[in-house]
Amino acid sequence: MIGTDEPLFNYTRFIPKLASVVPDSVSCGALHPKFLALGTTGGTVHIFELHGKGDEWRRLSCHGAPISDLATDASGESIASAAEDGTVCVSAVLSDERAVHSHHRAVHAVRLAPDFSRSRERSLMTGGRSGRLHLLRKGWLFGSGMAERVVHEGEGPIAAIAWAGSLVAWANEAGVKVLDVATEEPVSFVATPAGSPPPDVCPPRLLWESDSSLLVAWGSEVRVVSIRTKRVVTSAAAGGAAGPDHAEAAFAVKRYGEVSAKLTCPGVMLCGIAPFGEDLALLW
Repeated sequence: MIGTDEPLFNYTRFIPKLASVVPDSVSCGALHPKFLALGTTGGTVHIFELHGKGDEWRRLSCHGAPISDLATDASGESIASAAEDGTVCVSAVLSDERAVHSHHRAVHAVRLAPDFSRSRERSLMTGGRSGRLHLLRKGWLFGSGMAERVVHEGEGPIAAIAWAGSLVAWANEAGVKVLDVATEEPVSFVATPAGSPPPDVCPPRLLWESDSSLLVAWGSEVRVVSIRTKRVVTSAAAGGAAGPDHAEAAFAVKRYGEVSAKLTCPGVMLCGIAPFGEDLALLW
């Protein structure tokens, strides 16, 4: 019977008069269990508490151009923002500590290591129009020297980054790659879906559902990339119990990714993806 099914979602107007609090247009957002952060075209980050009345908690003026991406670490103690003027700003949520780094080209994506605030290395990844994926470690946050390394380049602008555990995924014109930053070994590559619009027209969405499951929404297609392990032979050591004329194989455990599920949504362009219980919630 029509009208008897229970709605899947309950909607609540979080900030009734957003325009009076955020004067500029919202260009991006990041959600943490403790707060909602909104980046604007005016280069400002607005942080709202999720519990209570949803009041504005903090306001960070970090950039002189529209903010293109926001990211928090797992603890919610740090937030990173990237902007079209090439600046990346990492701010402490509970204090005035802040560090700004410039890439001189527009930065479209930034991600903090999940344990950023608790780690001595304080690692983060950035990427954008230059086509370079940068890994920054320990150094420059809150004033102490910095180490920066280009992890990947040469395949077009970086459109999205996602980080879980030691695995970092990023998307460019060629497709989606996954790297283990702990071992510096490539884990997976998934080519751009055939017929998908360019990333600047319809940016791909990357989300780690868990440390072993990456969700990819690009154009009208959804792919689930499962991270698995296998034993591989690394070397052969002479000698052993069988004698000097025999060799003992040495094995190592290596991670790799494979597409475990595909879904096509004809006639739409996906702009959001998230786990929803045992299902997926898609936004277009």
